[in-house]
Amino acid sequence: MGEYISLNEVLILANEAYNCNLRQVPKKKIMFQGRKADGETITLCSPQSKMHPQGFYWVDITQEQARVLNETDKGLIFFRLEGRNLLMVTWADLKRYLSDDCIRYNDNEQNHWKLNIYTDHIKISGNEKEMPTELYHYLPNE
Repeated sequence: MGEYISLNEVLILANEAYNCNLRQVPKKKIMFQGRKADGETITLCSPQSKMHPQGFYWVDITQEQARVLNETDKGLIFFRLEGRNLLMVTWADLKRYLSDDCIRYNDNEQNHWKLNIYTDHIKISGNEKEMPTELYHYLPNE
């Protein structure tokens, strides 16, 4: 159950879905950018989520990642979960839940939001609202 989708598999999936060639953003391990034929820019962020002992996944989204996602026409986040599962959201939808009063700080991530990820919603620490989502199980074409 612990197997995760690789970043390469996510890129193949996103490149096909959005008909563009995403390349790694310099100095950003999990962020990729590309441009569609019509000129629309796409930015993808694909963090690998960790299982919390309380039974949900969690990931941090940093203000730096938010800055990069805000500078594109279409921002996408593909959360990689155990069992080759993906939870895909648009940046436009997610950022409505990321208020300034929910920001946390530590020396490693600096300013960031803590996201608790469930199979059908995302809960941002400090925000009572939940973002509905849908889980996808990814199997490569054979």
